[in-house]
Formats: sequence, C-alpha cells, structure tokens
Amino acid sequence: PIPCVPWQSQTSGQYQRRVHGGPREYQAYLLRHAMSGMGTDDRALIDVICTKDKHDMEMVGKAYKALWDRDLIEDIESESNGDFRRILVSLASAGRDTEPVNEDLAESDADALYDAGEGKWGTDEGTFNHAR
Repeated sequence: PIPCVPWQSQTSGQYQRRVHGGPREYQAYLLRHAMSGMGTDDRALIDVICTKDKHDMEMVGKAYKALWDRDLIEDIESESNGDFRRILVSLASAGRDTEPVNEDLAESDADALYDAGEGKWGTDEGTFNHAR
C-alpha cells in the first residue's frame, strides 16, 4: 500500500524533508520506499511511473537523485526483471515523444498488438513492449 502524506506537524526529520519538499519529492519517496527492503512494491512503481508525462518523470528522477544520491534507473534495473523491467526503465527514462501522433504508425501498432494477443494461447509480450 502507498503511504499517505501526514500533516507536516505530525512528521519530523529526514522523512519530513523528503515528503514535504513537494509532489515530486513525495513521488521520489514512494519509488524509493517501493524498492527498499525485501521485495518490490510493483503496484507503487506502476502508480508513480506510469502516470507521469515526460517532464514530470524527469523531475521525479532528479528529486530521487537529490534525496538519496542514487540513480532511479539503476535502482529500477536492480529491483525488477524481464519485460516489466524494460517497460519501467523505458517509461522512467522519460524518452517519450511529445510529437503529434502519427496515425499510420498508430494503426500499424494497433494491428501488431491485436495479432500478438488476440486469439492466441498466451501473448507475445515482446510485441507489446516494442509498440511505438
């Protein structure tokens, strides 16, 4: 479960500085918390990383580095694996295009995704990860 931000008067020390620094610092705190200790809180990683646009993800990555002197991408790589790792690293790297949508490419990707998943026993995750 993702912890709630308590009121500032109820927190102190390092936790207060990290959480009350602002929304990006809080998102960085959630990411670090999700990857520390035994196991990884995949849902928290998804909730933070998959809901950010390019600019916000860059700012969260900078906040993560400033707060813990650790690289977010390196931590994601060490705490996840397989297709899940590739997707998280891709999204957290903030390399998403901000260009207008290419309708022909979108249609081509939609066809490839349909062919990779619909009517098959299992899915072709590689195709889903490589969709542009």
